Amino acid sequence: MKTKFFLNVNSKGSVRASKTRVSLYVDEIAIAMELDLPDSLFRKPVISGKISVTEDMVNPATIDADVVEAIKNSISAVEGVELKLLVEQPENSDENEN
Repeated sequence: MKTKFFLNVNSKGSVRASKTRVSLYVDEIAIAMELDLPDSLFRKPVISGKISVTEDMVNPATIDADVVEAIKNSISAVEGVELKLLVEQPENSDENEN
């Protein structure tokens, strides 16, 4: 990208930029500038990721009674929270196919 603009600088060191030549204060000068930037500066990065779950990372499908009770106790310890936990077999389990 190429662009032209003016830097307007005053005697105290303040700077302002304008696309076109503008009226200047008594203590200002205008400096014509040319800016040349690569287009790649304006490309937003694409953030990507990958998550892989292998078979050995999968927990068993069953939750024993001790785990259910521990979950219930942990959540019940929070004031104002009531927990009703129901553990059911999935409809497509091997037991239902017979």
